Amino acid sequence: MDNEKYNIILEACSLKKDLELFAFGDQTIIGERGLNLSGGQKQRFQIARALYHDADIYLLDDPFSVVVAHTGTHLFKECLLGILGSKTVIYVTHQLEFLSSADLILVMKDGRITQTGKYEEIYKSGSDFIEL
Repeated sequence: MDNEKYNIILEACSLKKDLELFAFGDQTIIGERGLNLSGGQKQRFQIARALYHDADIYLLDDPFSVVVAHTGTHLFKECLLGILGSKTVIYVTHQLEFLSSADLILVMKDGRITQTGKYEEIYKSGSDFIEL
């Protein structure tokens, strides 16, 4: 185990306080399907596990959907822009505040791609993106 990497990831995923509240810290047994965790905790633990794995490509399906706004912003800055800054990350989101840093945005409507481009290009073009 890489303790330095582990602690950086715990901080980036806002998990240190959660672990302090668990009776046995990071040795606490998590119930089946994360039964004893909130939705936000489950999401943050899943992101932390993925980050620790250190893959080259990350596919994240709405990673900020079940966390409160300030935690989502922290995760975005520390995880996606920070730890994963040099990795290939494909993420789906309905939260537009996380799109301005994307290299490429695909706007979908009714299961089809309706627009592609950088944030400024799509924003200026209007249509489906503006409706969001």
